[in-house]
Amino acid sequence: MAQRRQESVIVVNRTSVPIAYMFDGAQYMLDPGENAIPIEHVEFAKTQNIVMGTENPLNPSQYVSLVGLKAKPGQKQRDDLSQIEFIKKDSGAVEVLFEDGSTIPLGIERIDRKYYGADLQNVVIERNRIPLRRYEIERTRLNDAGSGAIGG
Repeated sequence: MAQRRQESVIVVNRTSVPIAYMFDGAQYMLDPGENAIPIEHVEFAKTQNIVMGTENPLNPSQYVSLVGLKAKPGQKQRDDLSQIEFIKKDSGAVEVLFEDGSTIPLGIERIDRKYYGADLQNVVIERNRIPLRRYEIERTRLNDAGSGAIGG
C-alpha cells in the first residue's frame, strides 16, 4: 500500500519561548518563529495555544492564538503573525503584550511556564468567567435527554 505524502505548511510561534501541541496522542514542540508542520496539525496547534481570555464564549471560532498559519506566496495572509509577549506588572498581574503596544489581562493559561524566568513561573492567574454549559449560555436549563445525553 502506498503511503500518502503529507503536505507541510509554515506556522509561526508568535512567542519567544517554545510551545507545544498534541496530535494523535503525540506531543509536538514549536520553536519561536517559523516551523514546518503537516497541514493536518494546524488547527490542533492553533486551538491548543489560545491566548486565554480572548475567546468569544458565544462563538468559539473567535480567539487569538499563539500560533499563526503563514500564507503561501501569492495568497492573502489571514492569520496574525505579529509577536506576542507576556509581561508581569508590579501588582503581580500578567498581561499579554501585542506588537502594536496593546495589552490585555491574561486569563486561564496553557503555556508551560518553565521557559519563563522565576518571576513568571509561580504567578496564579484568576479564572475568567467563560460559560461552560450550554444552559448557561442560553439561560435555560436543559435536562440530560434534551442536551444529547444517552438515557431519559
